[in-house]
Amino acid sequence: MEEGECASPLSSLFKVGQVLCCKVTVHKVLTVGKGTLKEALEVSTDPKDVNADLTVESVNVGDLIQMAVESREDHGYQMYSGVPGIRAFLPAKQVQRYQSEFISSKPLGEFGESIN
Repeated sequence: MEEGECASPLSSLFKVGQVLCCKVTVHKVLTVGKGTLKEALEVSTDPKDVNADLTVESVNVGDLIQMAVESREDHGYQMYSGVPGIRAFLPAKQVQRYQSEFISSKPLGEFGESIN
């Protein structure tokens, strides 16, 4: 799959009103029509980009950081932060709780305590 391509339609991955952490990677000001300016942003959800300003020393207990599933293990998921030295394991029991609460349309930002 090429960069920027998506295996699933975005509508199957995200819900209207869902909170999603992103980092602006490109900010363009375009001239459209009769001198009208239009701004265009490109964003990334990759933890490597979103967490680029973090270090192991800057992260404290209780902080929320963006992570992605790196692999599925027997009892949960290995999580990727994009920050050297910061890795996490998400137990399967926490995933079940997250899925049941997410289905109830709770904003994603309220699940930070699930990542141990």
